[in-house]
Amino acid sequence: MVVFLPQQINGEKVPLEICLLRKAAHIPGVIKLIAYFELADCFIIVMERPEAVKDLFDYITERKAVPEPEARYLFRQVVDIVRQCHAAGVIHRDIKDENLLITTDRQGRKVLKLIDFGSGAFLKDHIYTDFDGGTKVYAPPEWLQHNQYLAGPATVWSLGILLYDMVCGDIPFAQDFQILAARVTFRIPISEDCMDLIRLCLSHQPEDRPTLEQILQHPWLMGPKDSGAGLIGCMGGSLGPHMDLLSDSHLDSDASSLDKHSTGSDASRESESEF
Repeated sequence: MVVFLPQQINGEKVPLEICLLRKAAHIPGVIKLIAYFELADCFIIVMERPEAVKDLFDYITERKAVPEPEARYLFRQVVDIVRQCHAAGVIHRDIKDENLLITTDRQGRKVLKLIDFGSGAFLKDHIYTDFDGGTKVYAPPEWLQHNQYLAGPATVWSLGILLYDMVCGDIPFAQDFQILAARVTFRIPISEDCMDLIRLCLSHQPEDRPTLEQILQHPWLMGPKDSGAGLIGCMGGSLGPHMDLLSDSHLDSDASSLDKHSTGSDASRESESEF
């Protein structure tokens, strides 16, 4: 079930999430929309379901922390998926480990899928003053201070939180005062380049954060590549409460042929609550 935020497709009102998924349908790293159903008081969205899958939250929790070569391989995918979403005019606004599924492609390489666009919006150059449904511990300090933010810097902040979570095994900030201070400390040893990228993404001032393109060119992401082979502990992972997914027979479905059917861890990881 999704919240009804009316937009229009072919003259019919549908939730914004459906519109965003359609705009991002060509992006391989975005979960595919198979169909949607309008009921009397809600819409049901049907998504693809990879065969062997686990969300990144569970993957990190089970491994305690992701080794840097693997984290580099996965994080580059996330940044590229987000970059393509922005190019398509879509901002996700809830990038976090729970909204990334980790699975394998046909060559056995680890791949990520971005899910849950329920907090998303159409990309715009000017200030946003809403953040409904976003996850507070991934929110940037300018939102807590001024209830406003720009798409690019806010997205980069959430990516910095995600990268820290991957390589350190937990989020860096659990309380508002920690987010506002934006002082990053590292609980386990990681490379200088990785620390530098995290600190840049978590710069207190939005204008000091790198762009997505600059992140992709950072020395840490340009370092030795993981092969992407194998997936540890993937089977049996929970996808959370937001999605009822179909079998993998839909994995290669053409998103342009959507059907509309009308039918009349620890304390800080547990604190990833939504607004």
